[in-house]
Amino acid sequence: MAQFQEIEDLILKFLKKEISPEEESLLQQWIDQDDKNKMLFNELTNKDLLQNKMQAFHSIEKFQKEAARKELFMQIGTEAKVVPINRFKRSLGWIAAAVVIGVAAIAIIMNISKDKMISTPVAAQPSETDVAPRHDGAVLTLASGKTIVLDDVKDGKLTDIAVKNRNQVSYVNGSKEKVELNTMTTPKGKQFSLVLGDGTKVWLNAASSITYPTAFVGNERKVDITGEVYFEVTHDAKKPFNVTVNGMNVQVLGTHFNINSYGDQGSIKTTLLQGSIKVSIAGKTQMIKPGQQAQVSNENIRVASNTDVAAVMAWKNGFFSFEGVDVKVLMKEISRWYDVEVIYQGEPKDLFSGEIDRNLTLTQVLKGLADTKVRYRIEEGKKLIILP
Repeated sequence: MAQFQEIEDLILKFLKKEISPEEESLLQQWIDQDDKNKMLFNELTNKDLLQNKMQAFHSIEKFQKEAARKELFMQIGTEAKVVPINRFKRSLGWIAAAVVIGVAAIAIIMNISKDKMISTPVAAQPSETDVAPRHDGAVLTLASGKTIVLDDVKDGKLTDIAVKNRNQVSYVNGSKEKVELNTMTTPKGKQFSLVLGDGTKVWLNAASSITYPTAFVGNERKVDITGEVYFEVTHDAKKPFNVTVNGMNVQVLGTHFNINSYGDQGSIKTTLLQGSIKVSIAGKTQMIKPGQQAQVSNENIRVASNTDVAAVMAWKNGFFSFEGVDVKVLMKEISRWYDVEVIYQGEPKDLFSGEIDRNLTLTQVLKGLADTKVRYRIEEGKKLIILP
């Protein structure tokens, strides 16, 4: 029988009406296996029940919430990521109330229909001064210079070899006689995905780009990126796959890895999930194993082991994830996703740890932070002022 993580994924697909008959059969087998499984499934798909649990949580006195949070997530079958109170000056004690962790809290902020099935995720409506969470979108620039705003076009054929399907563009039957360079760019607050001509899958985080050929010819595959991009590279032993970014090169044959090259991060971070990669810069080379992260700064390569891969990949899975970071690190992520300018009139010195759902509005996120003494105001819907 599948592990709980797999079951969690199946329940998500069920709620979103994206589950296949084979997957639904597997889920039903798990439900029928044990009465506890059936009870848990009902709780994870029952909006009213979950809302009642959350309301009960909110009514508890602040000093009791640490224990209540643990009990809440035990009840709904999802492990809460609780940070010990003495580990950092302050932790995000509001995780269980405003943050989505796993299937149960995802269900809370989605629109569940009368038959307990979810159609599409729905974020709370922002006020006039609030900022809504962003959504899928990108700009495709063709070799001719023509630009296509992917948010504005319907699904279907974009060019002779490119097809759009929801939040993804796929290249099919690319001509190897006429190879052209295309660029996909995501603005702040949006993300998109791409399937290259060789079947390699690419996900772009906000404020990122990738330049790539419409078909791969010769004895290598090469793309250029900016920002943060996750790759699942199709294996081809005869054609290494090369990613270049700011003078750094990552070479693979077929593997899964994430590159974060935002200019405000101080280094380029390449995290390997599966396979092996070779990171090179200025004549220096380093092989990276799964779970390791290559950190490139000032043309030097440092390798960090035992990387929290789940935290690195949180953006792709719909979360912000922080582990003992200061407010400026946190606000860089907030700024990119909500497309707001952050201005500091004060600088809280507390450290933060936790996960935040990217489907929350800016005010929902900030109200949670306010519980940790971060004071703020929003001006004109585009400026986030951090107060003394």
